[in-house]
Amino acid sequence: MGKTFAEAQAKISGDWNATAIVASAVGAVLERDKCIVTSWHKSSRLDASGYPQKPAAFMLNLNCNQAIAGVNGPGNSITTPEGRAAKSTLDKAAALNDNPEWCDKSDKNHEYCAHFCTLHGDLCTFSVS
Repeated sequence: MGKTFAEAQAKISGDWNATAIVASAVGAVLERDKCIVTSWHKSSRLDASGYPQKPAAFMLNLNCNQAIAGVNGPGNSITTPEGRAAKSTLDKAAALNDNPEWCDKSDKNHEYCAHFCTLHGDLCTFSVS
């Protein structure tokens, strides 16, 4: 939970040798790969003989609204924990994008920027080398 559909799908197919299936999706603002997995369960699909179907399947429930509600569409309220976390991430990305040279001021800053942009690459408009 909390991962994007793309991240969850890669984990499920790569590490677990299973299939990711969208069970439900709320909202339509985000591209499918960027939707957030809100819950999941392992499917209990059976074949014609009554045995568990291979490969295993995981049913994912997705939230495809944007991180924070705004004029562009629905999302989390900034008064909720999820909304506050999303707002904090967006604020950090904006600060780094406005001042990318901060990342090169020290090894610690560079490490922070590299980690942040690895986690939130779509928010970083600069490259960390």
